Amino acid sequence: METSEQFRQRQLAEVRQGMSSTTKALVVAQDWDNGIVTVNTGGTEQRMGWIGTAPWPGDTVRVISAGGIVFCAAVYGPTMGTVVSSAGGLSTVTGDDSQTYVYPHVGAAPADASRVRLDHAGRGVLAGEYPVEPADSEFTAPVAPPSGSGGEAWFYPAWSGNWNPGFQGSAAEISSTRTAMYGYGTQIRDTVDDSSIIEVAQLHLSQNWDKVPGVASSMGTHGHGSPPGSASNADLSGSYAVAGGSQVVDILGAVASALQTGSALGVGFRSGSSGWRQYAAAPSSGRIFMRWH
Repeated sequence: METSEQFRQRQLAEVRQGMSSTTKALVVAQDWDNGIVTVNTGGTEQRMGWIGTAPWPGDTVRVISAGGIVFCAAVYGPTMGTVVSSAGGLSTVTGDDSQTYVYPHVGAAPADASRVRLDHAGRGVLAGEYPVEPADSEFTAPVAPPSGSGGEAWFYPAWSGNWNPGFQGSAAEISSTRTAMYGYGTQIRDTVDDSSIIEVAQLHLSQNWDKVPGVASSMGTHGHGSPPGSASNADLSGSYAVAGGSQVVDILGAVASALQTGSALGVGFRSGSSGWRQYAAAPSSGRIFMRWH
């Protein structure tokens, strides 16, 4: 027969289990000194500690509430991928989840099409290439389409930041004095042939916060292959109004064409009376999807 103490403990365990929950959130800030991150869940920010590997700003985390204690754990992509290209110390890798990751390579640049290990926690592509596929791998090498048949791809920004006019941080923050940029290097130019006709071109933006909702930002293109030491509105060409909020922006036309030919290597947002908002740092925000033939 269950004793009164056993009954009480069982009830307490059931209550604690009922208090448990889990959800996903986006990290918007990292406090290394205190071991705390600030996460955004559906527009609400909350500070908490983490378990396991420390997440970076822009990372997705799983927020866990158990027994009245709230903490988070980083949610990372696959540990392996296939190299698309390497340039300027960065490797563009298609992960086994079909997503694109742009990280610095640790050691010598891996060969195109080689299979490599992805270190999401360290933001790097580890040196060395897999000579054979590990046992139980479900990866199947893709079959290249016939030349001229077109294709589609995701392009993730290799870097991002805001300037005032010096570098102020990796988030794409726009204000009366801050100019923001996302940079893709030459990956779009190297993938989409100049003779191809682009059918779909979309810029996907993930917003962290907005102080002046309803005020559109002014977007342009830039030619920086890597983060500049300083930047201003003079670095941007063209003017395209982008409303606030997490959204998908249609960039088919002049913007997509400039990225295709390499005359532009990224997009940016002007300072001034063009809103006061912050989009997440690369590669969580600023990714571009294109389809062409």
